[in-house]
Amino acid sequence: MSEQNVTHTNHEGAAEAAPFNIFSEVKSAIEKQTPVVKGQVIQSLVDKELSRFQAAVLKVMELLAPAKGEVKKFEKPDTITYNLDGTEKDKSYSKATLDSFKAANEKVKKIEDALEQALVHNDYKKVLELAK
Repeated sequence: MSEQNVTHTNHEGAAEAAPFNIFSEVKSAIEKQTPVVKGQVIQSLVDKELSRFQAAVLKVMELLAPAKGEVKKFEKPDTITYNLDGTEKDKSYSKATLDSFKAANEKVKKIEDALEQALVHNDYKKVLELAK
């Protein structure tokens, strides 16, 4: 019997030519690959989410140095008073400068807390908010 004359029986009991059997075999092979496809889709979604988290962490890390630089600006007080002998007597800040200093410190703390939550506690919510 040659391959051209081979017939198969389909699910209804009718004779089916060999080329049509290929389609059912393809369908069967695809069905067997469903777990593989599902795994690949899951991995793609995980990779996409991890990329989003990584980008957010990097962006927030880039915010940290300028925020610390802003705090450093306040190392020098607004006013320094001196004794008669030229020694420093007192350093003082204006209310506005003090408020700005507190805001800059809070910004640094907020960034550092968000990075800690993400990198130590696996909670990316704050990092994603800051990265917007």
